[in-house]
Amino acid sequence: MAINTNPGTPIRHIATFSSSGTFTAPAGTTVAFVSIHGASGGGGGAGTGRYGGFSRYQPQAGGTGVIGSAFVEITGGGAHTVTIGAGGTAGAARTGGGRYFSTIGNAGTAGGTSSFDNALFVTGGAGGVGGGVQSSTTGGAAGSASGTVTLSTVSPTGALTKVKTIASQVTGANAAGAAGAQPSHPSRYQTGTSGSAGIGATMYIYA
Repeated sequence: MAINTNPGTPIRHIATFSSSGTFTAPAGTTVAFVSIHGASGGGGGAGTGRYGGFSRYQPQAGGTGVIGSAFVEITGGGAHTVTIGAGGTAGAARTGGGRYFSTIGNAGTAGGTSSFDNALFVTGGAGGVGGGVQSSTTGGAAGSASGTVTLSTVSPTGALTKVKTIASQVTGANAAGAAGAQPSHPSRYQTGTSGSAGIGATMYIYA
Protein backbone atom coordinates (compact mmCIF):
# COMPACT_ATOMS: atom_id res chain seq x y z
CA MET A 1 0.00 0.00 0.00
CA ALA A 2 1.33 3.45 -0.90
CA ILE A 3 2.26 5.94 1.80
CA ASN A 4 0.76 9.37 1.26
CA THR A 5 2.51 12.57 2.22
CA ASN A 6 -0.64 14.47 1.36
CA PRO A 7 -3.90 13.62 -0.41
CA GLY A 8 -3.43 12.83 -4.05
CA THR A 9 0.34 12.48 -3.84
CA PRO A 10 1.23 8.83 -3.17
CA ILE A 11 4.81 7.70 -2.71
CA ARG A 12 5.85 4.14 -3.53
CA HIS A 13 8.68 1.84 -2.62
CA ILE A 14 11.52 2.39 -5.07
CA ALA A 15 14.67 1.04 -3.43
CA THR A 16 15.92 -1.44 -0.83
CA PHE A 17 19.49 -1.49 0.54
CA SER A 18 21.03 -4.30 2.57
CA SER A 19 24.57 -3.03 1.99
CA SER A 20 26.08 0.43 1.72
CA GLY A 21 25.81 2.28 -1.57
CA THR A 22 24.32 5.30 -3.31
CA PHE A 23 20.68 6.15 -3.86
CA THR A 24 19.96 8.17 -7.01
CA ALA A 25 16.71 10.03 -6.58
CA PRO A 26 14.17 10.13 -9.41
CA ALA A 27 14.16 13.37 -11.38
CA GLY A 28 11.83 15.97 -9.93
CA THR A 29 11.65 14.29 -6.50
CA THR A 30 12.12 16.54 -3.48
CA VAL A 31 11.08 14.32 -0.55
CA ALA A 32 11.66 10.65 0.24
CA PHE A 33 10.34 8.51 3.06
CA VAL A 34 13.26 6.52 4.49
CA SER A 35 12.76 3.56 6.84
CA ILE A 36 15.84 1.99 8.44
CA HIS A 37 15.54 -1.35 10.21
CA GLY A 38 18.59 -1.02 12.44
CA ALA A 39 21.17 -3.73 13.09
CA SER A 40 21.01 -5.79 16.27
CA GLY A 41 23.80 -6.75 18.65
CA GLY A 42 25.49 -10.13 18.95
CA GLY A 43 24.86 -12.40 21.92
CA GLY A 44 27.46 -13.15 24.57
CA GLY A 45 29.26 -16.49 24.77
CA ALA A 46 29.45 -18.83 27.74
CA GLY A 47 32.37 -19.25 30.10
CA THR A 48 33.66 -22.53 31.47
CA GLY A 49 32.48 -24.07 34.70
CA ARG A 50 34.12 -24.91 38.00
CA TYR A 51 33.04 -26.77 41.10
CA GLY A 52 30.63 -24.82 43.30
CA GLY A 53 29.77 -21.99 40.93
CA PHE A 54 29.46 -23.26 37.42
CA SER A 55 26.43 -21.27 36.30
CA ARG A 56 26.31 -18.20 38.53
CA TYR A 57 26.45 -15.66 35.74
CA GLN A 58 24.76 -16.38 32.47
CA PRO A 59 25.73 -14.78 29.13
CA GLN A 60 23.20 -12.33 27.79
CA ALA A 61 21.54 -11.65 24.45
CA GLY A 62 22.53 -8.63 22.41
CA GLY A 63 20.36 -5.55 22.03
CA THR A 64 17.56 -5.48 19.51
CA GLY A 65 17.52 -3.05 16.61
CA VAL A 66 14.94 -0.32 16.15
CA ILE A 67 13.09 0.94 13.11
CA GLY A 68 13.78 4.59 12.44
CA SER A 69 11.81 6.45 9.78
CA ALA A 70 11.68 9.98 8.44
CA PHE A 71 10.63 12.16 5.54
CA VAL A 72 13.88 13.52 4.15
CA GLU A 73 14.47 16.31 1.66
CA ILE A 74 16.40 15.02 -1.36
CA THR A 75 17.62 16.37 -4.67
CA GLY A 76 15.89 15.03 -7.76
CA GLY A 77 18.42 13.21 -9.92
CA GLY A 78 21.06 13.60 -7.21
CA ALA A 79 23.14 10.95 -5.47
CA HIS A 80 22.54 10.28 -1.76
CA THR A 81 24.85 8.23 0.44
CA VAL A 82 23.46 5.10 2.09
CA THR A 83 25.33 3.42 4.95
CA ILE A 84 24.14 0.04 6.22
CA GLY A 85 25.25 -1.22 9.62
CA ALA A 86 26.33 -4.84 10.00
CA GLY A 87 24.88 -7.12 12.64
CA GLY A 88 26.96 -7.51 15.79
CA THR A 89 29.31 -10.46 15.91
CA ALA A 90 28.63 -13.36 18.26
CA GLY A 91 30.60 -13.77 21.46
CA ALA A 92 32.59 -17.00 21.42
CA ALA A 93 32.46 -19.44 24.29
CA ARG A 94 35.65 -19.63 26.33
CA THR A 95 37.56 -22.82 26.92
CA GLY A 96 40.04 -23.61 29.64
CA GLY A 97 39.46 -23.10 33.32
CA GLY A 98 39.79 -25.92 35.75
CA ARG A 99 38.59 -27.42 38.98
CA TYR A 100 39.04 -24.29 41.07
CA PHE A 101 38.84 -21.47 38.57
CA SER A 102 36.83 -20.56 35.51
CA THR A 103 36.83 -18.32 32.45
CA ILE A 104 34.58 -15.51 31.31
CA GLY A 105 32.85 -15.86 27.95
CA ASN A 106 33.44 -13.34 25.19
CA ALA A 107 30.94 -10.52 24.75
CA GLY A 108 29.07 -9.96 21.51
CA THR A 109 29.69 -6.73 19.64
CA ALA A 110 27.25 -3.94 18.89
CA GLY A 111 25.41 -3.66 15.61
CA GLY A 112 26.70 -1.00 13.25
CA THR A 113 25.17 2.43 12.67
CA SER A 114 23.09 3.01 9.54
CA SER A 115 22.43 6.36 7.92
CA PHE A 116 20.85 8.09 4.95
CA ASP A 117 22.55 11.11 3.40
CA ASN A 118 23.99 12.33 6.74
CA ALA A 119 20.48 13.24 7.84
CA LEU A 120 18.95 10.15 9.46
CA PHE A 121 20.96 7.83 11.72
CA VAL A 122 19.99 4.59 13.45
CA THR A 123 22.48 3.03 15.85
CA GLY A 124 22.67 -0.72 16.32
CA GLY A 125 21.76 -2.70 19.42
CA ALA A 126 24.50 -3.30 21.99
CA GLY A 127 26.45 -6.53 22.30
CA GLY A 128 25.50 -8.96 25.06
CA VAL A 129 28.01 -9.63 27.84
CA GLY A 130 29.71 -12.98 28.22
CA GLY A 131 28.90 -15.50 30.92
CA GLY A 132 31.10 -16.26 33.87
CA VAL A 133 31.25 -17.68 37.37
CA GLN A 134 33.89 -15.71 39.22
CA SER A 135 32.65 -13.86 42.28
CA SER A 136 34.61 -10.75 41.27
CA THR A 137 32.28 -9.99 38.38
CA THR A 138 28.71 -8.74 38.45
CA GLY A 139 27.89 -11.10 35.63
CA GLY A 140 26.18 -10.39 32.35
CA ALA A 141 23.61 -7.64 32.28
CA ALA A 142 21.41 -7.98 29.22
CA GLY A 143 22.64 -6.19 26.15
CA SER A 144 20.63 -2.98 25.86
CA ALA A 145 18.38 -2.15 22.94
CA SER A 146 20.46 0.91 22.17
CA GLY A 147 19.21 1.48 18.67
CA THR A 148 17.99 5.07 18.56
CA VAL A 149 17.18 7.63 15.91
CA THR A 150 19.32 10.77 16.04
CA LEU A 151 20.06 13.67 13.75
CA SER A 152 23.41 14.93 12.55
CA THR A 153 24.34 18.46 11.60
CA VAL A 154 23.56 18.97 7.94
CA SER A 155 25.97 21.04 5.84
CA PRO A 156 26.35 23.82 4.97
CA THR A 157 24.18 25.75 7.42
CA GLY A 158 24.09 23.33 10.31
CA ALA A 159 20.30 23.53 10.45
CA LEU A 160 18.40 20.25 10.73
CA THR A 161 16.19 21.08 7.78
CA LYS A 162 16.64 17.88 5.83
CA VAL A 163 14.48 15.73 8.08
CA LYS A 164 10.79 16.59 8.02
CA THR A 165 9.41 14.21 10.64
CA ILE A 166 10.94 11.36 12.57
CA ALA A 167 9.62 8.24 14.28
CA SER A 168 11.04 5.18 16.00
CA GLN A 169 9.58 1.81 16.97
CA VAL A 170 10.73 -1.61 18.18
CA THR A 171 7.76 -3.64 16.94
CA GLY A 172 8.97 -5.69 13.98
CA ALA A 173 12.59 -4.65 14.53
CA ASN A 174 15.57 -6.97 14.00
CA ALA A 175 15.84 -9.51 16.80
CA ALA A 176 18.89 -9.62 19.04
CA GLY A 177 21.62 -12.21 18.76
CA ALA A 178 20.90 -14.98 21.27
CA ALA A 179 23.11 -15.71 24.26
CA GLY A 180 25.13 -18.87 24.54
CA ALA A 181 24.43 -21.49 27.20
CA GLN A 182 26.52 -21.92 30.33
CA PRO A 183 27.71 -25.44 31.25
CA SER A 184 24.93 -27.37 32.89
CA HIS A 185 27.18 -29.41 35.19
CA PRO A 186 30.04 -28.38 37.49
CA SER A 187 32.84 -29.98 35.56
CA ARG A 188 36.15 -28.48 34.54
CA TYR A 189 35.88 -30.42 31.29
CA GLN A 190 32.55 -28.94 30.25
CA THR A 191 32.29 -25.93 27.97
CA GLY A 192 29.25 -23.83 27.13
CA THR A 193 28.20 -22.55 23.73
CA SER A 194 28.84 -19.39 21.77
CA GLY A 195 26.24 -16.70 21.25
CA SER A 196 24.71 -15.94 17.88
CA ALA A 197 25.30 -12.98 15.60
CA GLY A 198 22.99 -10.02 15.31
CA ILE A 199 21.08 -9.14 12.15
CA GLY A 200 22.33 -6.51 9.71
CA ALA A 201 20.31 -3.42 8.89
CA THR A 202 18.04 -2.90 5.90
CA MET A 203 16.91 0.42 4.43
CA TYR A 204 13.69 0.98 2.47
CA ILE A 205 13.19 4.14 0.46
CA TYR A 206 9.85 5.44 -0.84
CA ALA A 207 9.42 8.44 -3.13
